[in-house]
Amino acid sequence: MPLIEQLFVHPIKSCRPIEVARVPLGPQGLAHDRQWMVVDARGRFLTQRELPAMARLVVDLPQAVPAAPGDAGLDDLPSLEGLPAIADLRLRWADAQGRAGADAPQCRVQPGHDQGRLPIQVWNYEGQGIDCGDEAAAFLSRWLDRPVRLVRFPEDQQRSCNPRWTGTLQGSTRFSDGYPVLVLGSDSVRDLAARMGQPHLAMERFRPNVVLADLPAYEEDHIVTLCLPRQGQAQPLLQLVKPCPRCSMPDLDPHTGEALGQQPTAQLARYRYHTAAEGAVLGMNALPLTHDAVLHKGQRLEPIYGF
Repeated sequence: MPLIEQLFVHPIKSCRPIEVARVPLGPQGLAHDRQWMVVDARGRFLTQRELPAMARLVVDLPQAVPAAPGDAGLDDLPSLEGLPAIADLRLRWADAQGRAGADAPQCRVQPGHDQGRLPIQVWNYEGQGIDCGDEAAAFLSRWLDRPVRLVRFPEDQQRSCNPRWTGTLQGSTRFSDGYPVLVLGSDSVRDLAARMGQPHLAMERFRPNVVLADLPAYEEDHIVTLCLPRQGQAQPLLQLVKPCPRCSMPDLDPHTGEALGQQPTAQLARYRYHTAAEGAVLGMNALPLTHDAVLHKGQRLEPIYGF
């Protein structure tokens, strides 16, 4: 059975992820994933595709706690269990080498500084975002060198996933590009690196949520459902619904935003072009099938295939 090798939460869309040891899974994905977003003066979403410097924005959830002592294989990563639904953020601006030490410029984002709602747009979706206040806006505008604001996804808002891929499932997401969870096999990334003649490709370049080990390269393409093993009958956890078409972001350094000579998207296009998904694909978009599970590093998942 595949094993969860890494878990990533991306609190602010298109900014630095946080690797975690344990994280609750809810109807809109992992707790606090893509719960915040940077928008321009018109409320339109911004990403590293337009502003590569967003890779230098380090995001912390200060209320997160280290994983419980003695938990095997957790490497002192934080746990997001027990965090409130609306958490504080700490933003730190990394230097040109991607480092963000204690002396890095920083800003605290707290719900008490909210300033009402703004109209926002993510691709074709139009909705509302909760304005996180002038201090956060000034901090981001200064370092991104253009007027921007930070918004949070309203808890009372529903953003449906594309039924073309979800079928009868009622999927919803926050500020992700279209689906709440991205599943990726670590051997798939290793195979891509080998095809490029590279010893290693940083997993953060591909922005997954759930990274699976003990799975042959690209095997995730054929999994329909991932389940939690149970005595008697497994509990369905994630439904894998759509291959993930890749944009230019994997071609950027995930810590500095600089363009790299290695271009995995060009390599993927040579052997992984997916006509229906309209792009070179790597990883699978997924929908939660349970709203009360906690995922943790080292956890085994039972796959159900759709060969």
